[in-house]
Amino acid sequence: SGRAGLCAASRLVACAGKTRYFVSISRPRCSAASTASTSRPESPALSSTLTPAMVSPAVVMDGSQLASVRDVFNAILVRGDAIGDVVFYGKGAGKLPTASAVVADVIDCAKHVGRKKAFGWGPSEDDYVVDYKTLPTSLYIRASVADKAAALENVEAKFGKVRVLTRDNAPETEFAFVTGEDAEQTLCDKLTEIPGLTVLSSIRITDY
Repeated sequence: SGRAGLCAASRLVACAGKTRYFVSISRPRCSAASTASTSRPESPALSSTLTPAMVSPAVVMDGSQLASVRDVFNAILVRGDAIGDVVFYGKGAGKLPTASAVVADVIDCAKHVGRKKAFGWGPSEDDYVVDYKTLPTSLYIRASVADKAAALENVEAKFGKVRVLTRDNAPETEFAFVTGEDAEQTLCDKLTEIPGLTVLSSIRITDY
């Protein structure tokens, strides 16, 4: 996003409807002062030209454009500093979309019979992909505890105020909550320091 001479930080997110897995790639191209928000923890991705990339399941909010992706549909969300969120949406599976992709590949091969179609990569710096655990995120945590009141007290001593989640017919020992935003490694380290809490599952919560 952006024109020549303008700051062009962007994030690309791909969502597969059936699997609900997300591919997230960010590419900031501005200085930290122009891309980092004061409300978000500092991360290498925001303070340098490093590129964060990961594939993971994630929670999206009901209001997100990705929340409506279902069944054989896929979506790609591009977030730019000036353009905002742009979503590309369409079928990525099923007999007709798959057949279309196969026929397109066959046609492409036929058009290049006897010709070389060159692909290449430009030079890059070593270690340009940043560790995803240094990136800011919130986590949904589901854990097993013996005493929910004590668990809440211990959790908020480490994380500050958290959002406690409940569901019908949940086991008596089940305790679920959503953390505030911090570097993922910091959140994981804090979880290991909480006595009497056994983490059963955790999942990232997106901001797109």
